[in-house]
Amino acid sequence: MFFFFYLPNLLVVEAFIRARDYQASSTVKLAASFVLLLATTFLLVGTYYFTLYYWGPAIVKWLPLS
Repeated sequence: MFFFFYLPNLLVVEAFIRARDYQASSTVKLAASFVLLLATTFLLVGTYYFTLYYWGPAIVKWLPLS
């Protein structure tokens, strides 16, 4: 399980190492930037809603409300 936990991170590092030697066109760079922007937006929206509906209420239950 520990190996599979690190596998996505290792794949990202491998992509960054290989990308240093690769000369991409501006269209490919723009498309890659757009994909990263979409992934970041997805993570931010997902984190917001998980906090709003799952983590936030669970944390509030643990807080001592005097």
